[in-house]
Amino acid sequence: MRSAGTILVVDDNLDTNEALARLLATRGYRVVPAYDGRQALDYLRSGGKPSLIVLDIHMPGIDGQEFPVELLVEKPGGATGDIDVLSD
Repeated sequence: MRSAGTILVVDDNLDTNEALARLLATRGYRVVPAYDGRQALDYLRSGGKPSLIVLDIHMPGIDGQEFPVELLVEKPGGATGDIDVLSD
């Protein structure tokens, strides 16, 4: 099966992260899990280029509200390019 794209799932709840990853994988997506905002930022810094970021708002450390701010501080003008970020 050809990948439909890569989705970065950022959620500190292991069960939620794994359930969402399984669901997305059945739809043909490659899923990269991250369990906090720092881990997600590290993935992006290392060259990761997901098509979509699904982001939990309430996490310890860098939460879903601070995450986009961190991206813009590091790379003004849109660090994510054409990546959509969904948060809940």
